[in-house]
Amino acid sequence: MDALEKELSNIVGLDELKKQLRKWAKGIVLDERRKAVGLKIGTAGRLPHMAFLGNPGTGKTMVARILGRLLHSVGILQTDNVKEVQRTDLVGQYIGHTGYQTRKKIKEAEGGILFVDEAYRLMPEERSGRDFGLEALEEIMSCMDDGKVSVIFAGYNEAMQRVISSNEDEKSSEG
Repeated sequence: MDALEKELSNIVGLDELKKQLRKWAKGIVLDERRKAVGLKIGTAGRLPHMAFLGNPGTGKTMVARILGRLLHSVGILQTDNVKEVQRTDLVGQYIGHTGYQTRKKIKEAEGGILFVDEAYRLMPEERSGRDFGLEALEEIMSCMDDGKVSVIFAGYNEAMQRVISSNEDEKSSEG
């Protein structure tokens, strides 16, 4: 907690976020203590996944790095590695390349965090033809329950809301 407090004190502004991070960190520490005395924790084995929404320069990447160190220090992540990627790192030029490239980046992030910056760029505003960004997004979504990597999607508020609502629309049409 002291290390987190030191990191947070270096951040200017973002008071609400800092308050949430402190609360979340205390909850993590409490859960770890519960596990240590043999109590069952409901989210055991599941890594947290998040969406950071905000304008450029608001500290999304910096907060992801702090989270990586925090989650590693309390034993939730195996490493404090935060693999930062964006569309160009994930999407291939030809059919078949995107899945391979995306899985490669997921593998590089294993044990830590896969930070997908400007994640909304993986989902085109208009779906016309084959866009490999959707393939990358689906590949990332498929790895989120395996417990090997924590995923953080980041981007502008409005554009990310489009991605989030699209995913919710897909889930509601499935069920």
